[in-house]
Amino acid sequence: MFDVKRKRTCDENEWLRATEPPCEDFGYDYSDSFCSDSLDLVETCLEEEAFFEDFTHKFKNLAISNSNLTIFTDLKVGHGAYGDVYEAEYNGEKVAFKALKPCTKLEQSFYREVEAMQAIRSPSVTKLIGVSDKALPGVPYGLILQWMENGNLQSVLKKHTLSNYRKICIALDIAMGLASVHSSGFVHRDVTTTNVLLDYKFSAHLSDFGLAKRLPVKDPHILMLPNGNPFFMAPECACVEPFYTPADMFGFGVVLYELFTGTNPLQQLGRRASRELLSSVDLCIASVFPYCDAIPPKVYAIVEKCLQRDPEVRPSAQLVYRRLYQLAVEEGEGDKL
Repeated sequence: MFDVKRKRTCDENEWLRATEPPCEDFGYDYSDSFCSDSLDLVETCLEEEAFFEDFTHKFKNLAISNSNLTIFTDLKVGHGAYGDVYEAEYNGEKVAFKALKPCTKLEQSFYREVEAMQAIRSPSVTKLIGVSDKALPGVPYGLILQWMENGNLQSVLKKHTLSNYRKICIALDIAMGLASVHSSGFVHRDVTTTNVLLDYKFSAHLSDFGLAKRLPVKDPHILMLPNGNPFFMAPECACVEPFYTPADMFGFGVVLYELFTGTNPLQQLGRRASRELLSSVDLCIASVFPYCDAIPPKVYAIVEKCLQRDPEVRPSAQLVYRRLYQLAVEEGEGDKL
């Protein structure tokens, strides 16, 4: 878990240097994931097609020997649109094995997930250990991932009572992960409480990069049909408008609200009502995510900023990280746990 009183690790110092803004204005439960009919219209371009053809060459360093991998098929720890997740062992170490369903269209998302996870270097992103080929009958590929003892954030909030200090530290981890994703040229597109996993120290790690997209260099905006969980989806995505990294910050705002209150107002509305609400041009965030005593006022101020209808006024992940760091120092003056 992030601790403002301890000395920063080498990984954190490297991350802080890598994500320095250019100016002063600087578990495993995937069952809630939503995939629209656009799975039948998976976006492709010449660059991606070339990447898929060159997959074996690009990621040969990630290939692992199945003889060193043991998958416990009776210990399923997650299920989603892209496949099941099992407890496994690799070289004697407990890991998670994410099996891909046998579907060509899903394989493209799998390739993008591998590309993103290999490119992003952050202690707050789930570590990709390797890629397995045909480790299980009917499974074309599988990811060997870092094991997370405490599962996803949504389940942790139901099982544990966390102090405000610990919640802020979890939010810091998520912000650090998002800053690394964005500085590496990607947008996650599916920031949810089920896609944040916690290890044995309750340190948070971003996971599930199946919808991640590399941002174009010249114009970082992307236009595509809505994919992802509608209860964390940014309005511009729901309206099929061009979007980029601020879309992730909207999802972060929803995660932050649920982290402190234990509720997601959009989920309480249901899929259709939430999509209609997010598509409204005169969306009033305060009426949907009201302030309550469970969330500190300074944290709620960050939530409000992240949930702005206009993506251009949402703060960057780096800016949110710095603000949360200040709050962690203030909260850390009292009892941590």
